[in-house]
Amino acid sequence: MIKPAALLFPTPIWKIRAKNYIDINKGLMNQLTMMMISDNKVPAKLQKQWNSERLLFKRQFMKEINSEVLINARKILDSLSLKYNDIKITGAWANVNPPGTSHSPHTHPNNYLACAYYVSAPKGGNTINFLDPRPQIGLIRPQMKEYNALNAEAVSVDIEVGDLCFFPCWLKHSANKNISNKSRTSIAFNIMFTNYVNEMSSPMW
Repeated sequence: MIKPAALLFPTPIWKIRAKNYIDINKGLMNQLTMMMISDNKVPAKLQKQWNSERLLFKRQFMKEINSEVLINARKILDSLSLKYNDIKITGAWANVNPPGTSHSPHTHPNNYLACAYYVSAPKGGNTINFLDPRPQIGLIRPQMKEYNALNAEAVSVDIEVGDLCFFPCWLKHSANKNISNKSRTSIAFNIMFTNYVNEMSSPMW
């Protein structure tokens, strides 16, 4: 096999297990269940995707998982050798996908990093998909003998309960239909530089 001389402009995805995720998830599941009930939704009879408010991170019960997200996001940004003062969570919301539901392709505009945290991830509902962002990729599409990292237009990443999956906010992603008999519960986070306008947005030329 001929190997490429270089892989240009990589798009990294990070998957990190949250510390103390078992206890964190017990608290999160209890709180999200109460929120669903107050929204007149019965978790056991849910038929459509349920989404919480977009400012979920401001609730007290989110404090521990917020901290895990920010600690690991800083490690990621440091590994990229970026100059920045600090970061903050600008949005967070829960997604509950009962059996038979999916999550359509989307991005997270106006932020730098996105993160999906998994409170529950039953087998059959335990993947996140990432789509090739290059618009020209579909112009010529010969059939493939087999798919690999060099020819795939979409990549599916297996996830487990307690996983924090970080990725660039501009990267389009989705979730397949949940074919298990249990709901998949995740919390999405948007992360941005705290003082981007005042400290980081000066012209580069």
